[in-house]
Amino acid sequence: MFNKRYILLMLGSMVFIIVAFIFLTRELNWNYVSDLYKDKDEPAAIIINEKQVIETAQLHIFVSLNEEQFERLEQLRMSIEDLNPHIEISLTNQYSEQYNYEEWELKSKLDELGDVQLVPNEWILPLATKGLLQPVDRLMNSDSLASHLPGYTDALRWNGYLWGVPYSSNPYIILPHKLLKEFEEEVADVDVNTEPTDGIINNNISEVSTEVEVAINSNWDHMLEMLAKVEANNAEINLLNFADNSYNALLVWLIYGDIATKSGISNNELSEEQQTIVEWLAQHEDRIQLDNAVKEPNEEKPNWPLYYMTSWDELTTSKEELYEQYGDTEVLIPVPWLNGYSFVIQANSKQASAAIEWIEQVTQLASANGSQSQGAPTRNMDFNSGSNSFVTNMGITLNQKLMESQMMNVTPDWPMEYAMMKQRWDAASSFSDKLNLFQ
Repeated sequence: MFNKRYILLMLGSMVFIIVAFIFLTRELNWNYVSDLYKDKDEPAAIIINEKQVIETAQLHIFVSLNEEQFERLEQLRMSIEDLNPHIEISLTNQYSEQYNYEEWELKSKLDELGDVQLVPNEWILPLATKGLLQPVDRLMNSDSLASHLPGYTDALRWNGYLWGVPYSSNPYIILPHKLLKEFEEEVADVDVNTEPTDGIINNNISEVSTEVEVAINSNWDHMLEMLAKVEANNAEINLLNFADNSYNALLVWLIYGDIATKSGISNNELSEEQQTIVEWLAQHEDRIQLDNAVKEPNEEKPNWPLYYMTSWDELTTSKEELYEQYGDTEVLIPVPWLNGYSFVIQANSKQASAAIEWIEQVTQLASANGSQSQGAPTRNMDFNSGSNSFVTNMGITLNQKLMESQMMNVTPDWPMEYAMMKQRWDAASSFSDKLNLFQ
């Protein structure tokens, strides 16, 4: 126990500490917090600002579509209207003006085409090279980018960026005849130094192996070889057809026949192998089907060629006739982006974020409705949900990266050269005259 002396010492120390504390803190203002609000009507509180008003974005969109196509876009716009209450859309259709590429480019330079434009795929990279567009991929998230098909988007890339979002497509499709299955197993062993691999023949590879030197005209040689085998078995059949007798059909055959070439699509210069293809076509016009087997069936002589070129629109409306001859398992799409349209964003638009938001929604809905209206789907999930093997296989093909030969040579004048050759092709009176344009 503590003695009295120790207790008194402790009490004295405590008194000293208390007195010293009072003396040292007598200058402090103990009413500081109260003084802060003595002139206020209300006590201190955390103030939360009212919800900010979201500004409405004005989007001006310019297109050139016929009446039916424009009506479809209008319906899509109205379908997503409630999803974008903060975006006001102004749709302008320039179809009646029939602007060509040069006129469209000039209006774009003069800033007369709004924030968003819907243009043919072959216009996009030339517009981008002239600084008239904004890249779209830097505005899109990874999930959105992954939903698009390389068969379309690879042809819309330049300088490391994606410049367009696919909206509609009616690609040219090549269907090999069922007869081929009877003879392909009989093909002699292939020399890898002169012939293509099966993957290249079927257009089912993303790139050519650098370890195997593949013949430039591999697919064309294979087509002629299969024709010879079929004829040797007394089956009379033409080699190929020309879809709608069009210039586009020639481009597709040239690209497919010369799939392994290292240069892109040109309107003025043909490779040596492509020139060989044109010469064969000119010399064997009797082996080419120029009438449409679906629209003009021949009762006396079957007019289904060994390789039949069709389009998505024709195939989806003529399934029974085509499947009877060609089946639905093998699908070749040499130039997927040809005959398609994509949305682009004007270079100086101040509404890029709103633009990509609207574009993504309208293109996704358009793709989902592809099987119910004109145009093939443009997103991979819409092919995966296909109800038949043809749709599924087409999706698999479009989900592969394009080879260099399947894309255009990126030059500022490509659209003008294409339009000029197409005009000359259409003006030629006979098929021979058309082919003479390239000889």
